[in-house]
Amino acid sequence: MSEHTLQFPKFIADEIGLSVNEINALRGHGCPFYGRKTCVAWVRAFLNRATGAESLLSPPEHPQRSGENKSGEQVAKNG
Repeated sequence: MSEHTLQFPKFIADEIGLSVNEINALRGHGCPFYGRKTCVAWVRAFLNRATGAESLLSPPEHPQRSGENKSGEQVAKNG
């Protein structure tokens, strides 16, 4: 099944690498559930946010700007 398919925790426990009880306990910490179901993608995203791994994977908010204009000439930067 797709990792975005809503399923009971017992069906995704092996794929996630957590026990059914551990997945159910994540609900109390803010992991998204729809009724009693969740999906692999939601649990993985929640765990990435909770551990700070998402910030390591995401690009910086403001990429470095080069000191060149479109013609390739060097320009002065503010600051």
